[in-house]
Amino acid sequence: MDPSTFFADLSGLEHHLGLPEGFLEGLIEEDDWSFIIKSHAVTEAALTTLISSSTDSRLKSFFARLPFDGRFSKVEVARALGGLDRATIEFASRLGRIRNLLVHDIKHLSFDLHSFFKEMSAQDRQSMSKLIAQTVTGSDEDGLVSLAEEALIGQPKLTLAVAISALHAHALFGIDPNEQQRALDRAKQAAPGFILIAILILVAALGSKGPGTPVAA
Repeated sequence: MDPSTFFADLSGLEHHLGLPEGFLEGLIEEDDWSFIIKSHAVTEAALTTLISSSTDSRLKSFFARLPFDGRFSKVEVARALGGLDRATIEFASRLGRIRNLLVHDIKHLSFDLHSFFKEMSAQDRQSMSKLIAQTVTGSDEDGLVSLAEEALIGQPKLTLAVAISALHAHALFGIDPNEQQRALDRAKQAAPGFILIAILILVAALGSKGPGTPVAA
């Protein structure tokens, strides 16, 4: 399986975010600055959809105006509602911090993900890798975290793309942890690399939901 197969299965996510078909796959072709900015924007939309579907859809416009992160924010409301697990919420928050770094200083227009993660402290990179592993696979076992870190250094954009897609899938479709574990067990036998493991898990999870099946009406 290659990434194009994975992105072909994301039409349901795109539909519920109001995005044109192929938008998520197109993010991979963007420069790193644009990739982070646009990924953050669609993640914010996914959190808004999760929150409004978990409360009252009439409040969607109110929740949309909340800041992404902070004391009174979409991230904190999603955390309080329990719609996403701790690791996925924290991954969303980390993505927001990277986005804020880029938009507040014009010198970051030439931002490079390879350099960013390579120059990150070993502790911070391992922490980010652990969050990615948990968001995608539901597990933080050492082997998966090591694979995630290797992927983050070698293919940072695609690694973030599958993690962001997993976050969206959790927010919009509510992936069952047991289903995720079964998919992980199968994927580990078929694919030694983290990205392929992630793709196999997410394709299986999204496929079981059927295209365009939201977490709530």
